[in-house]
Amino acid sequence: MDLLGVIVVLNYKKNGYNVIIVDNLINSDKDVMINIEKITNTKPKFYNNNISDENNMDIIFKNNKINAVIHLAGFKSVGESKIDPLKYYENNVSNLIILLKCMKKYSVNNSDSDFYYNYMKFVKVYSK
Repeated sequence: MDLLGVIVVLNYKKNGYNVIIVDNLINSDKDVMINIEKITNTKPKFYNNNISDENNMDIIFKNNKINAVIHLAGFKSVGESKIDPLKYYENNVSNLIILLKCMKKYSVNNSDSDFYYNYMKFVKVYSK
């Protein structure tokens, strides 16, 4: 989980929400979960899973009451995407479709854009 993911989790935990994290740890490490637990005094529910694993995603949705989803698992390197565009299509499009299918199946119709506005305020305040 990168800095943006941590900020999302901390923001929602601060506002009283239960957070479920699904991350394959390709760009991070599980120590991030320990740090989130130290900051919030609660252990977030964590699944070491790639959203491309449709069966596991179905189990995650089936076993949890999910009201909203924020998807931050897209690849974003322009240079690498030119070298290996299929990798980016699979991750950024195909995996998103898997996530959307699960959301539809379990009637999760919300994605929260309010966070992004709060995040931008956070960046403006703390990036000086």
